[in-house]
Amino acid sequence: MDKQRNKKLNALSWENRLFFLIIIVFSMIALFQLSYAIPEVKNQVLETEVEHQKELARLYAMELEANIIYISEKMLDIAQSTEFRSMDIDAQGSILKNVAEGSYRINTLMVLDDKGYFVSSCNNDNLSAYTSKSYADQSYFSIPINKGEVFYGSPRFYPKSEILSLSISVPIESYSGEKVGVLIGSIDLREMVNHIYSNPLEERTAFMLDREGVVFAHSEIDVFELKEGPRSLDFSSDPLVQNFMTGSAVQSLQHNHGDIPYFSTYTTLEKTGFGIIVGCPMNLLLASSEKLSSRMIQVNAIVLLFLLAGSLYITKHITSERMRTDVEIRTLNAELEWRVVKRTAQLEAANRELESFTYSVSHDLRVPLRAINGFLRILIEDFGKQLPKDAQRYLDIMWENSGKMGALIDGLLLFSRTGKRILRTQEIDCTVIAKQTLSALQPEREGREIEVVVGKLPACRADPILLKQVWVNLLSNAFKFTKGKKNARVEIGSKKIKGEKVYFVKDNGVGFDMRYADKLYVVFQRLHSTADFEGTGVGLAIVQRIIHHHGGKVWAEAEVDKGATFYFTVGENDEN
Repeated sequence: MDKQRNKKLNALSWENRLFFLIIIVFSMIALFQLSYAIPEVKNQVLETEVEHQKELARLYAMELEANIIYISEKMLDIAQSTEFRSMDIDAQGSILKNVAEGSYRINTLMVLDDKGYFVSSCNNDNLSAYTSKSYADQSYFSIPINKGEVFYGSPRFYPKSEILSLSISVPIESYSGEKVGVLIGSIDLREMVNHIYSNPLEERTAFMLDREGVVFAHSEIDVFELKEGPRSLDFSSDPLVQNFMTGSAVQSLQHNHGDIPYFSTYTTLEKTGFGIIVGCPMNLLLASSEKLSSRMIQVNAIVLLFLLAGSLYITKHITSERMRTDVEIRTLNAELEWRVVKRTAQLEAANRELESFTYSVSHDLRVPLRAINGFLRILIEDFGKQLPKDAQRYLDIMWENSGKMGALIDGLLLFSRTGKRILRTQEIDCTVIAKQTLSALQPEREGREIEVVVGKLPACRADPILLKQVWVNLLSNAFKFTKGKKNARVEIGSKKIKGEKVYFVKDNGVGFDMRYADKLYVVFQRLHSTADFEGTGVGLAIVQRIIHHHGGKVWAEAEVDKGATFYFTVGENDEN
């Protein structure tokens, strides 16, 4: 079944594949809009509405509270006058009368003494109705007289006079700071809340309510026309009103205002504790977000149709050109592959011939050189004493140089053999092989004080014979180039670089100039003279060939007179 399905899919034309691709893309975009974009639009609409409602509520609150604070400050100024501080009852009446007559917002002004009895009023004719008992248990008296704070009462409606009033009381202090009475005033709220009817709300609703959740002003309802009066609208059971009454941090939420779902926001007046709520029906908000979402989907659909038409046109236009280009590319790839195969075969043949030639030359040179060394030994041992001193010196020079030539030939043979050897890899304990190499090179350290530090070396998979030759060559160089150092030090260790195991041999010897680092691995190339340090110049070339044969790499870091560090890998990483 899977094979048949794959055959059918492969048999589809590019037009069908493009059509299916566009359908998939369109479906993904639609899913994205349904799951993220459209809800996000709704959230953005609600966030914008919250900010707008907060601003409207703040403006209403500022205007109402500014009027109330103005009157309370005016009453405080009256309470601080001499007639009130000294409780001059006769003088107080005339002052209160003048103030009440001069302000259209103040209905009454009265004074209570420190026992809670009314003693003066702006209308002394009505004073006798309040002087028969003490009102010390009332909040409008106890809060100013005991705490020295301004008291704001709850709005009250008087049906006979059709007045919606608010009580404000302030403390009266003597010049010694003692509370000697309370000035209480009744102000007309009706004029102060008119702005909630006059300002346009753009299909929103706003209302003002006291601390108990009772409405005293509404943008859509004239509370004074209600049969039960302006305080007959009790919204205390509304969830948002309950949040206001309890001081909840959640100031905006969706709730049912009557039978209609609303989204509303409240703010609280700082001085009086009254609340102002601004709300908007959810159907209006959702209609706005749905309109935006619908436009978004329509625009995306139009864009997709244009993309589909453009894709069909462009695809048809380039199909023939692509087919021609594909044919050319296949032809060029075939030619390139043939050239690579041919060139690789030529290089492999040349390398085999070069290695064969190198091995043959090196091997053939050993026979005559062995004869020369033999005759030199006979001359030196049997006839050396009979020869003049100059002749003896010449023989010593010839003997020394024939030894060097022998070393060069041996190095060249070893270099040639490392390239021919077939790798026989196995798991190797590098710590063991490094210590074995150190033991083998012990004669090179005799008579010298060299600190050798062997760190933890991870195991690797390599040819043990060739890997040991790498350690031999690198450690021999480290011992050789630290000659003359009082505190010679050689360190063997490892570390990981980008997940690959890297081994290193570090010394504090003479080092070298990094500008000539590319000559290190060339046969017979040397960065130091043979007079200072013996050698053939083949050791590092052999190291490089062995490491490359393993698929690894070798490199060095050095500084003149500060030592050198040689790093190498064997083509392994953590995945292998």
